[in-house]
Amino acid sequence: MTTTDYLIREFNLNYEYLYEHDSEDLELIALFDDLMNTKDNTFADDFQELTRAFVNLRGDFISSDREANAFMVTIIETLETTPEEIRAMLEA
Repeated sequence: MTTTDYLIREFNLNYEYLYEHDSEDLELIALFDDLMNTKDNTFADDFQELTRAFVNLRGDFISSDREANAFMVTIIETLETTPEEIRAMLEA
């Protein structure tokens, strides 16, 4: 499996999970809320190249909160980092 295939698969899995569970109080939803409230919601701005590359790989914009959440969680899981580490990077 290529890196591209892996990222898109993980994104789709995270998106489907959120779609099916978005009304529940889950760790993934809490993570999203955490990230959305970090540094005025600039995740995509701070990771422009990564965001742009992913949009190009997918062939579609990240246009909803659920898609943004799935993307952020995919990146965090792929980089094996924590919300706190992301927050520290964004606030640096």
